[in-house]
Amino acid sequence: MKRKSNRRLRESSDQSNQIASDLTSAIAFTFIAACVILLLIINPDAETRVPEYEALQVTVTWDTCIDSDRSPGESKADVDAWILGEFQTPNGNEIRDILGYSTPDRKTPYFILDQDDKGYSRNPNAPQKAEELQNREVIKSNKQTLTDGYYHINLHMFADKGEFSKKDEVCVDVQVVVFKGSAANERLVCDLKASANTAAKLTENRQELSVCQFEIRRGKFVEGSQLDLIQNPFISSRKSALRRPPYAPYNGN
Repeated sequence: MKRKSNRRLRESSDQSNQIASDLTSAIAFTFIAACVILLLIINPDAETRVPEYEALQVTVTWDTCIDSDRSPGESKADVDAWILGEFQTPNGNEIRDILGYSTPDRKTPYFILDQDDKGYSRNPNAPQKAEELQNREVIKSNKQTLTDGYYHINLHMFADKGEFSKKDEVCVDVQVVVFKGSAANERLVCDLKASANTAAKLTENRQELSVCQFEIRRGKFVEGSQLDLIQNPFISSRKSALRRPPYAPYNGN
């Protein structure tokens, strides 16, 4: 009788130990799983990371066809990117919004000069940028969406700083993306690049060159509106900027 009682006690003790062991394992597993999930949230894998949304991103990079004896980003030329937006208010008033390096605070109600560049400098006291950020300017939207209207992107050769003595032109890559990060609406509007032999080319100081024009209608990019490029020197003649759409005008349909 005593042996049966001892056996029951041992069985009960074994069951208690098993339950305690299972509980400890469950707690440890839950803790590890929580840590893994937290790590994924803090530092998600690059392949699964959702792209950051940008209503507009204009990226201008110059001297992209420079000789291989110099590293990218070492062009002294100062190229400026400018943008003009032509909009119409519901009561019919026209709005012309222009942004460039000289814009106060480098922003307007519609646009932001997100990155400015005055050309490469060997001066150790000058602010230094990472190589991939040199000779590059970036313009973005100052709104979460794009206002209906016409958009014009121009380049301006502010100063070559001796680059024309090495080569008679400065190549400029231009990439314009609208609604970046939107699976339904993202569009690569303009993509001029030296690697495809389509880069824009500046050949003299103070030269202004229109490189991309497009329309936004009802909150979406108008397909084909970027195809017919018209030279519109709005930087050098802001008061008399050309008021002409880059393609057939909207007829209300």
